[in-house]
Amino acid sequence: MNAALPTFALYAALGAIVAWLVVTWLVGLRQGFLFVVGIGLGAVLAGVSFGFTTGWRAWIRDRDPTGFLAQFLAIALAMVVSIPLIATHEELSGAIAPLSVSLLIGAFVFGAAMQVADGCGSGTLYKAGLGNGFSLAVLPGFVFGSFLGAAHLDAWLALGSLPLGGNLQIINNNEIEFPIFRKVGISGVVFYDMGNAYNLEDRYCSGLQRKNSSISIKFDPCFRMPESLTAGLRKSVGFGFRWFSPIGPLRFEWGIPLDKQPGEDPLVFEFTIGNFF
Repeated sequence: MNAALPTFALYAALGAIVAWLVVTWLVGLRQGFLFVVGIGLGAVLAGVSFGFTTGWRAWIRDRDPTGFLAQFLAIALAMVVSIPLIATHEELSGAIAPLSVSLLIGAFVFGAAMQVADGCGSGTLYKAGLGNGFSLAVLPGFVFGSFLGAAHLDAWLALGSLPLGGNLQIINNNEIEFPIFRKVGISGVVFYDMGNAYNLEDRYCSGLQRKNSSISIKFDPCFRMPESLTAGLRKSVGFGFRWFSPIGPLRFEWGIPLDKQPGEDPLVFEFTIGNFF
């Protein structure tokens, strides 16, 4: 056994204790506790050579699901602890926000960079801590990119969010389909549709907002009974063509909204594969 390893471990432990004392003295007991949690996670990741991308890579390349399943176990354990705390403490809440353009761009850049760097944040940190030269070179870029993104956060958020969906959808579809070129399976269609999508969650729609919203009922994402059913359904008419091709029905359709909002197109084209139902 290499005698240098116990010596290194001893010095590392002493250094961690000194660092914990300094952090606790300068910042407080809570931050000191978080420092201990971070040190423990780092030691575990380094000890088992575990990174989040490593588990997925091993599952895809080697058909070894061990690391992949370990991630789900870690998520489950975190949920067992965090969900009761969030449910019983009003000062705690989840980080909930609509899907934004900046998030999509950041996710793509992060995923591409993980492939180049051969590791995610945790993988880069534990390999850098073990002295891996490539990870040591990547780590400053990882840190600089995080600070750069935070410095330009307002500009990224200004790109806007994608439309917020709902958990209740009401659809009424009325159409007449007629043959045009029967031999090749091409037909025409005219339609009249009604529908809308709503959200029932209080974190987006409070009870007061459901009753007294100043937004038009047709554009209010909060479901209000019975107004959302009697006056809140949006309507459109349109026409299109369908080809029953060898790969399935191909639908080419143009819709005209009858209650268009400002900024919406007066004519909307949609291409879909498959039947409506």
